[in-house]
Amino acid sequence: MTKTDWQFVKYLDNIEHEYGYMLEHTGAYVCPGWMVLIQDMLREIDALHYGTGDHPEFTTIKEKFGTLRVYGYNIDDETQAIIDRYAALSAETCMTCGAFGQMREKGRWLYVACDQRASDGTSEAQSPSNE
Repeated sequence: MTKTDWQFVKYLDNIEHEYGYMLEHTGAYVCPGWMVLIQDMLREIDALHYGTGDHPEFTTIKEKFGTLRVYGYNIDDETQAIIDRYAALSAETCMTCGAFGQMREKGRWLYVACDQRASDGTSEAQSPSNE
């Protein structure tokens, strides 16, 4: 495991510690550059449902067609609006480092990368093994 991999695992552990009640049955398959987006999204959803006893349960958080996708149960309209906003933000957030990026295409593979990651080839999203 690389240093980035360890940071990713640590960050995901922190998110699960804070928001585990929404993530009990979740598979999370995203690159490290989106972890802050995911944490911010979950923080907003947590605030929306705090004290209600009624919260969404996410089953999948992943990248698909270059943007963040979130699937689950008990997702009301307000929660869906938050998810949609963060999905839109993911379309301009580098999947590797979290900097401003843009949608790029390599063959049939869509991904979001900043100019630096796109030019030096270090975008983690460029590998189909990350599907």
